[in-house]
Amino acid sequence: MAVTTVARTCVDLAGMVGMKTLRKTVGRAAMLRKLDLQAVDIAIHNAKRRRGLKVLELALIPYRTKDGNVPDVRSDFETLVLPELIEMGLPRPEVNVWLQLEGERFLIDFLWEAQRVIVETDGRETHETPTAFQDDRRRDQFFVASGYRAMRITWSQMQSERDAVLKRVSKALEAGPR
Repeated sequence: MAVTTVARTCVDLAGMVGMKTLRKTVGRAAMLRKLDLQAVDIAIHNAKRRRGLKVLELALIPYRTKDGNVPDVRSDFETLVLPELIEMGLPRPEVNVWLQLEGERFLIDFLWEAQRVIVETDGRETHETPTAFQDDRRRDQFFVASGYRAMRITWSQMQSERDAVLKRVSKALEAGPR
């Protein structure tokens, strides 16, 4: 396994930037399908005792799954939310999975199937149009009718009331299925 440029960049940045920037970099690499955890692990091993490696390991936690597949994050917003959910100690959600309900398929941002909880990240650029607004309400109707609890999180909420939003997600998960 060769060490990729992305892996080297992650290791190099780890010693120069803070957690926020490192998390953003790792998230962007995951979103672009360039995050190769094996290559990063080799780069970390080869970097022996360089500054920032422990911070890099922390930034990688949300992307380390039991099956070894990097979660399928598809937006900067999802790469902001996923680490926060994992850091809170919440169960790991399925990310961008298809859910079949009443003969229709829906791509779900974050799904906890056992608890029947769905979290959708609603950024202004894709959810503010009149059509998107209508589509989102229709989706929510399918979710509720099928016994799921759907929560929509906006970028603004994550900036202004992050802790409260994450606590609400946690409470929904604790409540379990209806």
